[in-house]
Amino acid sequence: MDSHEKIHIEKLKGAENYQTWKVLIQLLLTEKGLRKTIDPESRSTEEMAARTPAVKAKEEEDQSKALAAIGLRVSPEFLGIITDSNGSARAAWQEFSRMFQSVTNARKMMLREKLASLRMEQGESAAKKQDSGEGRNGGNRNKGMKKSMVFACPPGSSLEDFWILDSGASAHLCCQKEMFSEMRELREGEAEEIHGVGDSVRVEGIGKVPLICKTEEGEMTEVILEEVKFAPQAQVNLAALSKFLNKGATLHSEKSEVCLRMEGEKFLEASSHEGVSVIRTVSRKPLAFAVNQGDKGRLWHRRFGHASCETLAKMAQDSLVEGLPSAAVLRKAGETLCEDCVFAKQTRKPFHPSNRQSENPLDLVHTDLCGPMHTKSAGGARYVVTFIDDYSRCGTVQLLKTKDQAKQALEAYVSCVETQLGRKVKKIQSDRGGEYWNSEVTEFCARKGIIHQKTNPYSSPENGVAERLNRTLLDKVRAMLSESGLDLKWWGEAVLTASYVRNRTATKTHGKTPLELFFGQKPSVKELRVFGCKAFVHTPIQKRKKLDPVAKTGVFLGYEPGTKGYRILLTSDEKTVTISRDVTFDETERKDPEGAEIWEEPLQSVSPEKVEPEGEMRAEAPETENPPEAEPESGTEKENGTGGSSGTEKNGEEGAEPEVTGKRVRKPSQRYSSKEWVTANLAKETAEPVEPKTLEEALSSPEAELWREALEEEFASLQENQTWELCDPPPGVKPIPCKWAFKLKKDENGNVDRFKARLVIKGFKQKKGVDYDEVFAPVSRHVTLRSLLAVAAAENLEVDQLDIKTAFLNGDLEEEIWMEQPELFETGEKQTACLLKKSLYGLKQAPRAWYLKLTSEMRKLGFEPSAADPALFTKADGNGKRTFVAVWVDDSLVVGEKLAVAEVKEALGKIFTVRDLGPVRYFLGMEVARDRVKRTVKLTQRRAALDLLSEHGMEATRARRVPLNPGEKILKQGEPLNVEKFPYSSLVGSLLYLANCTRPDLAQVTGSLARFMSCPTEDHWRLARNVLSYLAGTSNEGLTYGAESLEFVGFCDANHGGDPETRRSTTGYVFLLGGAAVSWASKLQPTVAYSTVEAEYMAAAYAAKEGLWIRKLAADLGVECKRMTILSDNQGALQLIKHPITSQRSKHIDISHHFVRERVIRGELHYDYCCTSKMPADFLTKALTSSKFELCKEMIGMQ
Repeated sequence: MDSHEKIHIEKLKGAENYQTWKVLIQLLLTEKGLRKTIDPESRSTEEMAARTPAVKAKEEEDQSKALAAIGLRVSPEFLGIITDSNGSARAAWQEFSRMFQSVTNARKMMLREKLASLRMEQGESAAKKQDSGEGRNGGNRNKGMKKSMVFACPPGSSLEDFWILDSGASAHLCCQKEMFSEMRELREGEAEEIHGVGDSVRVEGIGKVPLICKTEEGEMTEVILEEVKFAPQAQVNLAALSKFLNKGATLHSEKSEVCLRMEGEKFLEASSHEGVSVIRTVSRKPLAFAVNQGDKGRLWHRRFGHASCETLAKMAQDSLVEGLPSAAVLRKAGETLCEDCVFAKQTRKPFHPSNRQSENPLDLVHTDLCGPMHTKSAGGARYVVTFIDDYSRCGTVQLLKTKDQAKQALEAYVSCVETQLGRKVKKIQSDRGGEYWNSEVTEFCARKGIIHQKTNPYSSPENGVAERLNRTLLDKVRAMLSESGLDLKWWGEAVLTASYVRNRTATKTHGKTPLELFFGQKPSVKELRVFGCKAFVHTPIQKRKKLDPVAKTGVFLGYEPGTKGYRILLTSDEKTVTISRDVTFDETERKDPEGAEIWEEPLQSVSPEKVEPEGEMRAEAPETENPPEAEPESGTEKENGTGGSSGTEKNGEEGAEPEVTGKRVRKPSQRYSSKEWVTANLAKETAEPVEPKTLEEALSSPEAELWREALEEEFASLQENQTWELCDPPPGVKPIPCKWAFKLKKDENGNVDRFKARLVIKGFKQKKGVDYDEVFAPVSRHVTLRSLLAVAAAENLEVDQLDIKTAFLNGDLEEEIWMEQPELFETGEKQTACLLKKSLYGLKQAPRAWYLKLTSEMRKLGFEPSAADPALFTKADGNGKRTFVAVWVDDSLVVGEKLAVAEVKEALGKIFTVRDLGPVRYFLGMEVARDRVKRTVKLTQRRAALDLLSEHGMEATRARRVPLNPGEKILKQGEPLNVEKFPYSSLVGSLLYLANCTRPDLAQVTGSLARFMSCPTEDHWRLARNVLSYLAGTSNEGLTYGAESLEFVGFCDANHGGDPETRRSTTGYVFLLGGAAVSWASKLQPTVAYSTVEAEYMAAAYAAKEGLWIRKLAADLGVECKRMTILSDNQGALQLIKHPITSQRSKHIDISHHFVRERVIRGELHYDYCCTSKMPADFLTKALTSSKFELCKEMIGMQ
């Protein structure tokens, strides 16, 4: 060969071309006289030591030349192996052999098995054995010997039972006919033999073989091998690696494990057994490729599309057709079970009527939950829970806002009826709904000695008594609402009224009313009135002037429990629900089906927010119907409810609208206990307080007194703080207007905690450079909060919460600002205005002024702002003990030793007006649950999740296991969504809030959906609701911190080309501290990556930025983190980070990402390898299967 001739060898890409590359490199080095540089060293240690300096120099020169020849013919991602070999071509060659030779060692095992199979007869010489053709040359073979291709198999197993992944095979090969699902004969031109290592075997057919492949995680995938050659003499089953690679599969290997992936999803794994890569498969029954002649009946059964064998037998018996086998053969086939017929034709068994008959009340109680209703009731309910006694058929209903209140309703019902009747509930019958199928109900029944009978899965007709009650009530409700013309939001009142009258209607079975059977007394129906009829309610003299009308018009809604009064919806004044016994009814049947003539203004103007029964009620008590109660002896019907009403006792002789003469004292809302029956049969529908938009709305609302108290408290705080000075403004100065803002403060359970009013200046009318300049003020990151809680859990520190009242009022102003006097508190002349001395909410510079004031005071207390997070203040004492104060505007956390925390709270109380909320339980919309024994802190957003589900009517949705299935794609194309009807932006925004605070499992899917805020489609809306379905089953999940050792560790990953529209990759990273995630992100990369290495490299750069910031935060938190460790599952990216390699594959990567190398060299960052199966950031880059998704959640501390 001409020495100047250019030799072209394809670069090494991986296992797919290693064998070819290996042979060509060996030939090249042989031609150059350098073959010995890669051959194993055979010289002894003494011989190596005896070499002269000249020989050593020559060998080192040959090694360098050979290494250069190899390095020029490998892909850039493998250049790290070249640089790590220290100039030794032999070391690099052995490393490549270690990486890629294992998947082709089947060839070696063929020779090993052949050698092991050689046998010498007694007295036979070695020469004769060699002459017989079974020696090393394999010359004249024994013609009578069965030809075979031999591989090593696991001990104790037959080789024919396994499938071997072979990189050297050119076609799939199978030796067992029963494995084929279909087969054809060889066509002209197709090879009739396959050649192995010195052997050839005959091919008798070609077809398809289905394999059930199982991964290490337990996922099973059916893989169909096509064009498989049937060679029974081969005695081995081979899966050709090249066939998979040609169809787009990628090969990944780790130590002795090999796996194949298609579009990033693993579908096949092979493990090494004595050097052979054996595919993990699940055994399956033989496919019976050839039909047995003795099974003709089953064959004809299948030919007739799985027709009845008895029908076919009659056809054969009556000779209706020709060609069928005998009737006996067909009937014999019908005696065996056909699984396909079972899967396709199986039906439900009939539900036979129950013959049970209860002898006494409470022997058996049926219960069921109906809902959710599409329309919320006026009191906010979406569900109806029903209880019906099996003996008397006496029913009780209760309105619920959420499903989880069903357990409390059950306890209250049992307690009440057992007290009223002096009997015990013996059995309860329900379906398998989650409201009853839980440990709490099971524990309650066990404690009370009640037998809980449940229906079979998906067999609700077995709970027919309760189901029939639901149907009866809803039939009545539809008719009552239709006649009354009331809005659908009053369905709750209609359900309660329907149950009330049903209990007073005779049953067919006994010919008596349920109330009489239940209590033994006949009920009176003299006071029944038509639901929705026109009513005139007497107005007490205390509530009207002398010339005012003595009655108001309204609509009859039902019967007030615990009194003899009626519930009337007023239509003439405040649109409220009042209770009174002095009512005149007009029950004339109206010709107008809508009933518009009873309204003084359109019905639609009645808003549920303003519906408030007169008399105070518990805001969170479920609306209920009491169990029926015995009639009073006087014969006047007493209310069908025996428990106490949830409302306070009415003042006045008539028991109607109580006179409010002073301020109401509102107690915090609490759920009722099991012994406290909150509202009885047809209980009140209570609308939750709403946040008024204006001062007029606040003072005219049912909570006017409470809002007035909040206004006076806020104004007193402003006066005490000397926020302004009243005087006349200079000529030409127009004061900035202000307004009152109102807010309902709620606790972790969603209950109203207090009413808050705040004076806000209309800062949008300010002008930059005139009355404000700098406005920036830092706010602490959620990463800081989570890291701080992890430190507190590990070191058992106190975490107390403070609320700084009117925080912005403490900031000092540098500009002269004039403001109009606040409404309702004007004094002096008309032109008198407020010259502000302190900052005020709404001013553009207010946040900055407050932060500067806070920083100044904190420094006086010995605290310094963190370099990483300026809103985190730290202080260390002489013993190295640290105290932290993290501030979010006016909410703050104080973390440290118990004595130090108390000192900080006392010092801040002397400077500012603060509310000490004690140990943190609810902070920034997140619930904080702490276990001091286990030293754990759990961060959740259960309340926010349930509110979101309730807002979209999905409390009862069937839970999904993953938010996004692997097969679902989020595409731009689709039918445009009507955003006025479907609040897509609001829903995705709420999901993003959850994903950013405590739910990293939602980060990937919500990030993808958020890209289409401006142009959502119906598919996007469907996928967003699927996320809600997943949230319904995981609302209690959150992050749990509690590891004993505190150490930051990061993980980064990328999904190459994951976005189907732009083909940009998705970056995902997560950092853990204390056993759970403190920082995470899932974002689309700004540019398209040409390769997986590039995508992973850019992901590592993003993770590096966050890791460097966390490293600074760790120093302020007292967590040792000299070098941040970040793990990646891509070897090529790691090589690119560790070695300064520039090639055609990497030089185009944006220079901004190369700062990672610099940080690694400095020792600030350290990158290491992590296998894909242990990569928790994987679920931040793409949709995963449920098993892998749950594994990722577990690895980041989600429970």
